[in-house]
Amino acid sequence: MMEYSTVKDYPEIFETIDVLCRDLKIKDISTGYDWNESKNKTAIITVQVRYEDLSYKNGCIISGDADAEKELERYRCFLKEDYYDSNFVPNTVWNNIWLIKYCLEIITDNEDYWPEICAGIKRNIDIPYDNIRIDEIS
Repeated sequence: MMEYSTVKDYPEIFETIDVLCRDLKIKDISTGYDWNESKNKTAIITVQVRYEDLSYKNGCIISGDADAEKELERYRCFLKEDYYDSNFVPNTVWNNIWLIKYCLEIITDNEDYWPEICAGIKRNIDIPYDNIRIDEIS
């Protein structure tokens, strides 16, 4: 079996396709080269997703996390109820803390640096094609 780096840089299947096309006199092509050139580009895919359709949010604390007590203390003044133990804080509270901590800071921050936000979309969530934007950057 080939090493991953070899497959990643120039998969041998492309060489097979190129030779087959030349032998059959279909076309003189270089699929591997074309593929290698195209993979050096980066695409940013933007979609709109409802908040409740997110399954994961980086930096979002949940009850029982090591930093939960410290984070709870930091935002305690914003809470309607007083939670004495972070293990009993509902997920909606942690979600709101995440929104304040990451999203609102980005919106109101005048700095050029924004922390990275990563989120996962729950399975079986349909995203219409017309709501997908793809921007290619180099």
